Amino acid sequence: MKVRVLCQIIHVSLMCLVRVLLCSTRVPNLVSAIFKSSLSARMSSAVTPGGNSGRIRSGSRVLVVFDFDQSLTEGDSNRLSRQLGGDKVKDLRNTYGTSLCPYTSWTELMGATFAMSHEAGVTRLQFEEHMRAVVIHNDMATACRLLGEDSNVDCAILSDCNSVFIELILEKYGLQKVFKNVVTNPARFNDEGRLLIEHCHQHSCKRCPENLCKGAFMDTFLSEMAYSKVAYIGDGGGDVCAALSLVKGDTVLARDGYPLQKKLVQSSELQADLSVWNNGTDVLEWMKTNVHLRQ
Repeated sequence: MKVRVLCQIIHVSLMCLVRVLLCSTRVPNLVSAIFKSSLSARMSSAVTPGGNSGRIRSGSRVLVVFDFDQSLTEGDSNRLSRQLGGDKVKDLRNTYGTSLCPYTSWTELMGATFAMSHEAGVTRLQFEEHMRAVVIHNDMATACRLLGEDSNVDCAILSDCNSVFIELILEKYGLQKVFKNVVTNPARFNDEGRLLIEHCHQHSCKRCPENLCKGAFMDTFLSEMAYSKVAYIGDGGGDVCAALSLVKGDTVLARDGYPLQKKLVQSSELQADLSVWNNGTDVLEWMKTNVHLRQ
């Protein structure tokens, strides 16, 4: 399955236009109209992140969006991949967020750790085998399959992981065809077997990491199709912007005890319902009750 990774950057002149339009309160509608048919535009910072002002649910379709690491999966694929590089990779990772780390971007840090792993002799096959060890809870996988079988439901992934890891793990569980869109950092192995990773897109959101604003993509999804209900399943601080793009009647499923839940319970901006989950069984039961899935 070829994962759809929305990763192109628009031409400089269009970016200048976006910056001008960002000064207007009508930016989301204007920009969506201008770039409606352009894939690269759907990747840009054109949509105001987390903007749910005036949005009304309509239609009969349901949108279910998953974060990947520690949401769709039980573990963190990036953390698992760092085990391959030895102590130097672990030491570099431990400096992230401190003055000792030469990288301010998570994606750049991961690119550096992949390069170090390659220099240490880690092969493409080892990476692939390691990623196939990532676990998706049985009931989470069941929920995904049932969602995929429902013609009235669209599923997507919004993740700060990368396309190589996600594709390998979805393939292992036979879930490639479930997701209409997979938005993540594009990655590939070069001819030497080194894993390369790039930023997903450029944006101006101050709430999100510099390589990915999930709120902007939620707004893009919601501008392209009318949905009666939206559910977002996440765990981390990077999911907050996506959660705040939802409106009353939508639901954020936040993993219990993780940063997303802790931030949302303190937020005055959240309009959607907040539901807490611990494992895939909780998510499956919520889907069966609220999306009316049948086993």
